[in-house]
Amino acid sequence: MDRNQKLDLHSTIPVKMMNDLAAGKSYSGMLQTICTSYKVQAVLTDDIFQTLAFADENKSYKGLEYIDVLDGNPSIVFDRLRNEEWTARRFELVSDNLERAGFLYVNDEIFERPSFNRDDFQKMLVFFSTAIQAENRKRKEVLQQGLRFKEAFLYDLLYGNLKEEGNIRAQAETWNWGLNAPHTVIAFELQKFDTLTGDEVLLERCMRKWETTLIKQLINPMMLKKRNEIILFYPVKHISKIKENEKKIRDSISLLIKSIEKISGDREFHVGIGRPYAYGKDYFRSYQEARVAREIGISKIGETVIFFQDIGLLKLLYSHDPQELYEYYHDTLDELIMHDEKTEADLIEALRAYIKNDLDLKKTSEAMHMHRNSVRYRLTKIEELLDIDLNDLSVIIKFSMAFQIESLAKMRDRLRTGRR
Repeated sequence: MDRNQKLDLHSTIPVKMMNDLAAGKSYSGMLQTICTSYKVQAVLTDDIFQTLAFADENKSYKGLEYIDVLDGNPSIVFDRLRNEEWTARRFELVSDNLERAGFLYVNDEIFERPSFNRDDFQKMLVFFSTAIQAENRKRKEVLQQGLRFKEAFLYDLLYGNLKEEGNIRAQAETWNWGLNAPHTVIAFELQKFDTLTGDEVLLERCMRKWETTLIKQLINPMMLKKRNEIILFYPVKHISKIKENEKKIRDSISLLIKSIEKISGDREFHVGIGRPYAYGKDYFRSYQEARVAREIGISKIGETVIFFQDIGLLKLLYSHDPQELYEYYHDTLDELIMHDEKTEADLIEALRAYIKNDLDLKKTSEAMHMHRNSVRYRLTKIEELLDIDLNDLSVIIKFSMAFQIESLAKMRDRLRTGRR
């Protein structure tokens, strides 16, 4: 008799869960059915460990923001609203097509009961996984409909397509984005991005986690996923308070990166931060600056998180007339370039290495894997060819600026074409 009751219980749970879905009770309804049927406490999370529902045998609970799960073996569930905690066993919810639907954390006292039937429970989990995946897809379709308009608006901001500030602020209010405060753009770039290995899904999961993290910080996130980037429009209080803004932004970036450790593993993000702007029509400038800072931060400074205001001379060159920079570069280096093309003497590379290594002949020869006399010969040849003195600091500054302009031109080309 007991066995028949168990089988009947198991067979009716899927029916009840289908009824929950049909009645619009969603995650909480289905979890409540499980908890009532098995007389147990449980927490349901999505695939990035965000709580979707919490229930016991009597009811499902609101206040999900007060439920924290410390994942482990066993896991620990903290209920900060009722000041309780309990140990749980984690079950990964995988649907028939092997998509991860989320995780179910069940109070582990159930597994000590003599009447507990593990096989029946596993069968129930298979159906529950499929039902959760169906609900996930339904919600995603609803979100996608509104997301298209949101993404189109953010793309227009990124590329400076919107010029009327009143219209920009009115559109932003559609998503409760207040643009009264200045905003800066933070551009996160996932390294070694590969669409074939699921990196688009990885970025989507990171972005969802960041949205929740920012909301907890009382920031309504303006955020966009763009190929291998996640772009965040970040509010600051005052444009002029540079150090205060930098500290707040660095703290937020650290918090965001830490929040996705379970999701991203050892994958690395490079981050560039533009200057803050008071008007939405100028946010595209901050995005351009963030990308420039990110490129320079890695290639020139070796930093993975860099602010545009910290990139030195290149910041000034970036804001300068490109035609004037082009002329300065060629006026300074064309004679050496033409000489190298005819003779393959590599005078340009010797001069570049000499400046990069702080005018130290020994360091330069080691960097070029060349005898010191060979380097000295090339530098002497440059002095003779151009009738200059490389001991003159103004001459060195002139060449240094030309090389910086060259770096900026290459970087602009990469940013424009998407090449690395």
